[in-house]
Amino acid sequence: MPAIDNDLEKIGLFLTGTARTWRNKLDQRLRPLGLSQSKWVTLVHLAAAEAPLTQRELAALVGIEEPTLAGILHRLQSDGWIERKECESDRRCKTVHLRKNRSRFSSKSFPPPASCGTS
Repeated sequence: MPAIDNDLEKIGLFLTGTARTWRNKLDQRLRPLGLSQSKWVTLVHLAAAEAPLTQRELAALVGIEEPTLAGILHRLQSDGWIERKECESDRRCKTVHLRKNRSRFSSKSFPPPASCGTS
């Protein structure tokens, strides 16, 4: 690897390595729960929400496209973490809810987005 003279490049490489290490450690801790980082981030935002979120709102919070979120939500629903309901004000969209048996566990187990650096 060529020598890195620029401090910004050094910082960039350090941050990239730190992020990779954090993701790997997080995945190791989540695996026993049957979760991945993408599922966890989605659940963090649902647990922190004061009201049900639409799939569009949740995708914006997580920072991914709606079709990508749809796959994550499908897996979370299959695993019993969430349920999707028709939006009361707009039948064209769905709201996402933590399942009752999971909501107390999730709100205690997952820090709010601002404190975990996922917002």
